[in-house]
Amino acid sequence: MPVPLATTGTRPRLPLRRYVIGYAALAAVMLVTRLPGVGEGAHRVSTVTQWLLAPALALAVATLAARPWPRLVRWALVALGWCFLGDLLPSLVPDGGSNRFLVMVGAFFVAQLSWIVAFWPWRGAAFRGRQRWAATAYGLVAVALLAVCVPAAGPLAVPVVGYAAALTTMAVLALGPDRVVAWGGALFLVSDSLIAIEAFAPRLTLPGHGVWVMATYAAALALLAFGAVRTGR
Repeated sequence: MPVPLATTGTRPRLPLRRYVIGYAALAAVMLVTRLPGVGEGAHRVSTVTQWLLAPALALAVATLAARPWPRLVRWALVALGWCFLGDLLPSLVPDGGSNRFLVMVGAFFVAQLSWIVAFWPWRGAAFRGRQRWAATAYGLVAVALLAVCVPAAGPLAVPVVGYAAALTTMAVLALGPDRVVAWGGALFLVSDSLIAIEAFAPRLTLPGHGVWVMATYAAALALLAFGAVRTGR
C-alpha cells in the first residue's frame, strides 16, 4: 500500500503518484484528441481537457503542500490560476483578428510574473555554477526568437517583446529552486517559443506542431507545480 505524502489531522491525503497518474491521463487524452486527422468532436474534447490541466494541478498543489502554505506554493497557485485563464479565455473571445492572441498573451504574461515572484528568493542560485550557463543560453534563445518573430509581428511586436522578456526571466529564475522546477521553466520556454514560431514564422513549424506545443506545455506545468510542492516542503 502506498504511503501518503502528508496527512491532515487523521485523514490521509492521496499519495503524490496518484495525482501524477491522474494528471498524466488527463494530458494524454488532450494530446491524443489533438492529433492530426481526428474529428471535430475530438478537438472539442482536447479543448476541454486543456482547460482542466491547470485546475487539476492547482488541486494537487493545494492538497499536497505543507500547511500553512509556504510563499512559493501560494504564488504557484496564483500562477496556475492565470494559466487556466490563459487556456480558457481565448475560447470565449469572438474571433476578431489578434484579439484571441492578445487575451492569451495577457493572461500568461501575468502567470509568468507570478512565477517570477514565486522564484525570486532563489535568484542568486539561478546564476551559480552550471545554472549560469543555462541562463545565458536562455537569453540567446530569446534574442534569436525575437529576431525571427518581431519583423512579422507588426502591431503585436510590443506585447511579443514584453512577454518574451517575462518568459525568459521566469525560465532563468526557475533554475534556482531545484532541478524539477528548472526543467519546468525550460519546457515552458520551449512551448511558448513554438507558439511564437507558429504565429510569426510558420515556415519553421514542425510536423505535428500543435501536439508538441501542448506536450511541452503540459509537462512544464506539472514540473513547475510539483517542483513547487517539493521545494516548499
